[in-house]
Amino acid sequence: MYLIGWIWLAFSALVAGFSFVSGPIMFSVCRALQGIGPALLLPNAMAIVGRTYPVGLKRNIVFSLFGACGPTGFFFGALFSALIAQLACTAAAPRPAPASR
Repeated sequence: MYLIGWIWLAFSALVAGFSFVSGPIMFSVCRALQGIGPALLLPNAMAIVGRTYPVGLKRNIVFSLFGACGPTGFFFGALFSALIAQLACTAAAPRPAPASR
């Protein structure tokens, strides 16, 4: 199931990347279908982590770090997308012509 999740995510990302020409509804449907890949990946990744580390402190730390990756990725994704949008907006804005003397 783990590899099926990765294959589904890769294929649906490819379809979503080319679906923008079909319109916003097709793009939204493709993005919704893209969420199935991580939904298949997450429980299997947790099982792999659970089987890899023995019961104890190290396993607890790994599970804590695994759980902290989601909110951290959300925060940095929002931060960097806002910074890139701001830089793209200021780069595309027309500049006033210099005043003649």
